[in-house]
Amino acid sequence: MMYVAAALAILPLILIIIHLVRLGGRAVNIAFFTQMPRPPGEHGGGMANAIVGTLILIGIAAPSSSGGNRRGLYLAEKRTTLLATTVRFLADVLNGLPSIVMGIFAWELLVKPVNHFSALAGGFALGAMMIPMVTRTTEEMVRLVPISLRERLSR
Repeated sequence: MMYVAAALAILPLILIIIHLVRLGGRAVNIAFFTQMPRPPGEHGGGMANAIVGTLILIGIAAPSSSGGNRRGLYLAEKRTTLLATTVRFLADVLNGLPSIVMGIFAWELLVKPVNHFSALAGGFALGAMMIPMVTRTTEEMVRLVPISLRERLSR
């Protein structure tokens, strides 16, 4: 019964994937990745601006969130200090913050003063969302390393 239920649950997903591949598969070619989008109603066009925009946002967000690595190392090494407990709590709170709130923060801080949207504002909003996630992930990964190995590597 469990296998039948699982198959019935997965069947619609498989049918949707087959439908998408059958109808949209021929539209995915090199031009799809290198051309700009065309106006609605015209055939063809691509996703070049979306791909470049994503790379720009990631290029801005990654360096601005790199401080999370240092915070995570501090949390892993100084687990019980008051500062570590406070930073860990704040990182957990920020991890639970909806992305729309972070977007409003970036809008208020970076978009509203200059009266236009920019990749810089989006990159910093994404970086601000990444900081607590990188912090907690780094802490957890460092804590997985045995203490004896950490001591040996720090010499």
